[in-house]
Amino acid sequence: MVIKHTLLSIYIGLFSCFLLMSASVFGQDTPRLYRPDWSIKLNPVAFIAYTPGIELGIERAISENATLHIAGSYLSDFGIFQGRNFEGYKLIGEYRAYNLFNTAYENGYTSFQFHFKKAFAQGSTYVDQANGSYQEVMEVQAENTSLDFLVANGCVLPISRRFSLDLSIVYGAKILSLAYDDFSDDTMFNFFDDSFFDFTLGGAGSNWFPVFRMQAKVNFELR
Repeated sequence: MVIKHTLLSIYIGLFSCFLLMSASVFGQDTPRLYRPDWSIKLNPVAFIAYTPGIELGIERAISENATLHIAGSYLSDFGIFQGRNFEGYKLIGEYRAYNLFNTAYENGYTSFQFHFKKAFAQGSTYVDQANGSYQEVMEVQAENTSLDFLVANGCVLPISRRFSLDLSIVYGAKILSLAYDDFSDDTMFNFFDDSFFDFTLGGAGSNWFPVFRMQAKVNFELR
């Protein structure tokens, strides 16, 4: 729990700095127009997200004011979460339109995103068997699959000829499906404060969840 709270504090601190930078730049003239031919995108915040990962992507211009972004992420606990052993992957597709609704800032954009994530986890936790007749500690394997349908409003802040900072607010909805291996229908899981299973968000099955988060990426333009 200490690690989780520490990472959350770092996460909030980073975004506070990003927002302050954004506010200062909006009060000035745009340093230069950001319309990449090709750009490599790194998401440093992904490493301290709730399911951490290393995320890399490529952004490609398809018209004067529109780009496509494709990215992939390797998900892992990287050994920093005690008792939490998971790995997986995430795929991201994004269509981005610059100056779609707001022309006051030329590097502002609206984008439409689709995320697909699959994570596999295993660990021990308390299990109620036979409708609660008795309890035992068992090894559990879980599969977490999610589909995100998102809209993002953001801006790109050029900081040099090739490097820029990409900030956005993302909102939408996700479908989360959770499955456990080889358990009968009368099995109940008691996660308590089991940090390993926090990311599964409850029992097996599929549910809708709202999404609202902030996002930060670093762009490196190839040409």
